[in-house]
Amino acid sequence: MLAVQIHNLKNRVLLRCTGRIVAGEEINILRSAALGHSNQHEMVIDLANVCTLDGAGLGELAFLEGRMRSAGLRLRIQNPSAHVRELLELTNLDAVIEITASHEFEQICDTLRQSCAPQRGVAQP
Repeated sequence: MLAVQIHNLKNRVLLRCTGRIVAGEEINILRSAALGHSNQHEMVIDLANVCTLDGAGLGELAFLEGRMRSAGLRLRIQNPSAHVRELLELTNLDAVIEITASHEFEQICDTLRQSCAPQRGVAQP
């Protein structure tokens, strides 16, 4: 089973995946979540809680990268487990899809939240 939590922030979206990304319904869940938010400038897929990734899952990540890139958008993978990272390296997807640590995206989110927060003592229109 795969669960995807979606976090929107301005022109970025974070998809936090939990479970398995394997052939079957799991691929459909990831694809639906990703394509439903593919109008964002950047998509980050967090794989910290993904325990299994098979060939169909790897193919789906490659598909999403191609789809985002052809639209002039950016896809990143965040926090893959050691096993998932090894699969990404063996298939050379790590050379195609940027892989980052979660703290980088969290820093971006914090900066954007602060810039959007209303200033105390300043009248808002």
